[in-house]
Amino acid sequence: MEPASSGDGRQVPRALRRREPGHGETPRSSSLVENLNSRLRTYFTLRRHLGNSYLDLLRFFLNHRRFMRSRRAERIGKSPQELMTGSGHPHWLTLLGLGPLQPQRA
Repeated sequence: MEPASSGDGRQVPRALRRREPGHGETPRSSSLVENLNSRLRTYFTLRRHLGNSYLDLLRFFLNHRRFMRSRRAERIGKSPQELMTGSGHPHWLTLLGLGPLQPQRA
């Protein structure tokens, strides 16, 4: 590979100078993992033992709970399941067979 000048006398390979389209828009993987860990940590601190049944219930809840807010307006009021399939579903408690939500009584 033929090096190119960096402008200050140093030689820089052309492959390092070339930027892929959208490179600046791609989120860093470690940032995504840290975000996910920080969100899940609140659910894990409540329990000493994390069994498969708890993890299955947590996965179901997180996939079926509707977003209350989002940077993207099209996500508000929809769950990850609804966004992936394009079709709606009842409240997650109803899907578990616990019936519809009851209003809280004061």
